[in-house]
Amino acid sequence: MLSRGVSEETHLKLRKLLLDSLILENELERQRRSPELRGEVEDAHLVVFNTMIDRRRKGYAVNEDYLEFFKEHYYGGLPFTHEDICYLFKRHDRFKLGKVVSTDFLRDITPLTIHLEPIINSDRSER
Repeated sequence: MLSRGVSEETHLKLRKLLLDSLILENELERQRRSPELRGEVEDAHLVVFNTMIDRRRKGYAVNEDYLEFFKEHYYGGLPFTHEDICYLFKRHDRFKLGKVVSTDFLRDITPLTIHLEPIINSDRSER
């Protein structure tokens, strides 16, 4: 970067920003996979939660569905900003299609081990 005309100060700021982003992503992933959270939220609840967001039963949710869901279910003082909800949607919209398919939502919000267990167990039973 320095050879392309970016100052060392800018380079260091960018490096810190990227490192901070990685740290935040790692912490989010750690929390998402935490046994404490998994103990509180069962997979069946996540399916219901997803159905509540996609209340028109399209098989996917768009940003407006997320906004409507939070507006309807957190009417006692929305603890999230409009930007927070849009960010959450963008996080779930990993393929940048402007929609979050139900199966992708569930795969994204639950730990990877839940999705691998049936595959691993079926591989073992075939042996």
